[in-house]
Amino acid sequence: MFSMFARKPEAPPKVASDEVVSLPFFDDALLLAKSIHSHMYVFDKVLDVDKLEDAIERGLEFHIPTEFSKTRPLITRTRTKYETTIAGHPIGCRIPKPSDKPTVTMKAENLGIFFERECPSKLDDYIYQDRSVFGVHIVTFRDATLLITYGNHTAMDGFGRRAIFDAWILMLQGKEDAVPSPVDFHEDPLSQLGTDTSISHKLSSRRVSTFGLIGWALNNIVELAIRRPETRLICLPAGFVEKMRAAAMDELAATQTGTEKAFVSDGDIVVAWLARLSVHHLPPSNRNVTLQNVYSCRQMLTGSMLPKGRPYLSNCVAFFYSLLPIKDVMENPLSHTAQQVRTALQEQCTREQTEAYFSMVRETAPKKLPPMFGDSSMHLMIMSNWVKSNFFNLDFSAACVEKCDHPVTPRYIHAVQSPPNFKEMYIIVGKDAHGNYWLSACRSEQNWAVAKDAIERGDYMFEKQ
Repeated sequence: MFSMFARKPEAPPKVASDEVVSLPFFDDALLLAKSIHSHMYVFDKVLDVDKLEDAIERGLEFHIPTEFSKTRPLITRTRTKYETTIAGHPIGCRIPKPSDKPTVTMKAENLGIFFERECPSKLDDYIYQDRSVFGVHIVTFRDATLLITYGNHTAMDGFGRRAIFDAWILMLQGKEDAVPSPVDFHEDPLSQLGTDTSISHKLSSRRVSTFGLIGWALNNIVELAIRRPETRLICLPAGFVEKMRAAAMDELAATQTGTEKAFVSDGDIVVAWLARLSVHHLPPSNRNVTLQNVYSCRQMLTGSMLPKGRPYLSNCVAFFYSLLPIKDVMENPLSHTAQQVRTALQEQCTREQTEAYFSMVRETAPKKLPPMFGDSSMHLMIMSNWVKSNFFNLDFSAACVEKCDHPVTPRYIHAVQSPPNFKEMYIIVGKDAHGNYWLSACRSEQNWAVAKDAIERGDYMFEKQ
């Protein structure tokens, strides 16, 4: 109760030699600034910490010729060493492992011992501490390594993070000349995106009004206050998604009327399955569920706004939306929802619709909020699919302490966004080397209990209320 009278921390003093660089227009956004991403990559090999730190710093300094020192390094680097095996550590031994059936695993905060002390969790941790926007914390055991990276979302998206990893690995392999030069951080190649206001978004008639947004936001704030959100991890075992997709393809083929063959991807199926999980605690009704999916704009903008062959490290993503009644999600087979997601992707993820999307984002400046479609009572799900970034394929064999003649890739990736400000947020982290899909999801403790109960009794499709 006395926190309001506590003295606010002071920001570190400015250093005269520091160069201040403005963020690109769309990166300077409220939601991005308040979003901190931490990711833990678990390797069942001991990696050389000195080699890792040297390679990441040289890899980035290769493109940022600014003065740094041991007291103010280019990359904030910290390390922790445990004189035990990972299985002998009371928390390390609890890192999730695949199962032969769908599983809702531990709370993400149960692994907080590896994150909390060294990694930022809120915007103030950057404002009041002198740390780099992208940082690394490395935890070593006698037989394993946890490689933890963190960053403020204003700095990069998933593909930008993958580009940094690719450069890092090339530096470890001694291939400095192969590291591509990224787009200069002084430039803003997307500065004119969304300036053409002549194009209408396909869902413009369903856009939520200002009063509708206020009503939805108030409901969201109240629910977050009384229903504490928590992040949990989900494992879908090898073959489970493939079986769901095969069944969906058969269902679509049976109802197909045109000549074009119906198609849904693994990602469409996983989104449809998550939609069923997300609304399982709600009664079937005509209330809308809005599936808000992230998509990358890099490919469509390369050649016009983004240069070919040069990584763009900053954010270059937008959302596409599927609007369905809750009863449709619950009462129809997964193929129905998956096909709706596929159709929305095909219709909205075009160059013209991307222009229309960012035009609406510009209308909300300076906050630069994404548009919302649906209504004030909608059930909103935010989803991000990282499969194409292929983080499970990162090969750090060049950093192994003992010589290794095979790829050394992460067996598990722990993804956490802080603070948890969303009622229903889902990340498809990726597909591991054994074909298991790993997901990270933030939702209320009460809603998790309902979903966990369904899975534990074998109701993997959430068909029973």
